[in-house]
Amino acid sequence: MYNKEALLELLDGASEEEVLQVLKDNYNISWDFRNGTCKSWYAKVFTYCNADQLEDQLNFFLWLVNFFAPIFHVCFKEEDTVFLGCSCPCGRKQVVLYYSLTRND
Repeated sequence: MYNKEALLELLDGASEEEVLQVLKDNYNISWDFRNGTCKSWYAKVFTYCNADQLEDQLNFFLWLVNFFAPIFHVCFKEEDTVFLGCSCPCGRKQVVLYYSLTRND
C-alpha cells in the first residue's frame, strides 16, 4: 500500500501502539523506542525491477519516516543513512538502507 491518504485514514484516531503495529504489519518497519538508547539503527530492504519502482518505494518510505518521526519524538537525519545495493544472479535488484532514529527527549 503506497497510498498516503489511505494510510492516514486507516490510522486516524489510532494510538501510538496501533500505529507501530500497522507499520510493522504493512511495511515491515519495526521501530522500538523503549530500549532507552539515544540513537537506534535500523535497516530496510527494497527489492525492485526498475529505477522507477525503486524511486516509488524510497519516496514512500522516506515520507513514512519523516511523517511519523515527530509523532514518536525521534529525529531522522538523512546524512546518517547508508545505501548498499546489489543485483542477484536471478535478475532481482535490492538496496539496503541503513538509517538511524535519534530520540528528541
